[in-house]
Amino acid sequence: LYPSGINDQLLDLVSQQPRIVPYLDIPLQHVSDHILKDMNRRYGYGDVVQLIDKLRNKLPNIALRTTFLLGFPGETDADVQQLVDFIEAVQFDHLGVFSYANEEGCPAEKFNDQIPEEVKQARLETVLDVQSKISARKLQKYVGTVESVIIEGLSRETDLLLEGRTRYQAPDIDGCVLINEGDASPGDILDVEITEAHMYDLVGRIV
Repeated sequence: LYPSGINDQLLDLVSQQPRIVPYLDIPLQHVSDHILKDMNRRYGYGDVVQLIDKLRNKLPNIALRTTFLLGFPGETDADVQQLVDFIEAVQFDHLGVFSYANEEGCPAEKFNDQIPEEVKQARLETVLDVQSKISARKLQKYVGTVESVIIEGLSRETDLLLEGRTRYQAPDIDGCVLINEGDASPGDILDVEITEAHMYDLVGRIV
């Protein structure tokens, strides 16, 4: 859901409807004003900050995912540092990072200041390192809590575990909850006590 598609009416609906999961995936792409302008995005850094503040104020328990693109032509070290500072301030629940790649016919293909591949990779790894630490801290906070989990079935890693998801874990792109104690069927929504936290996944038992 792009920033332009988020308004008060939508946020009010999410806050009032318990059937709607308070989870938003907002592909921000970047926070540098000149990079966003070159990407033809109709928002800037200030707009993004205001949007995040509004989301957190209206939906305190919202889970936020975003995606950033590193290495867009003209991106500077200062732009990357601004992005890192923003990520550390916002503390996203989930974050994806990609390196920019030219596509035939894309306007940015003709831009000056193309970024070398090794620089793109280094910047990507910097952002991933920052987010991995944030994710680990966030997941650790769930240890000892009881969360509502929808059961998806046996784990893809081993038949000895069940696998499910909380409201803040989207299928295929986020981590999951691995259940090592208790029985359930796919589709069941059960209380699970979280006993361990790993880099992206949680471990728990049905209570």
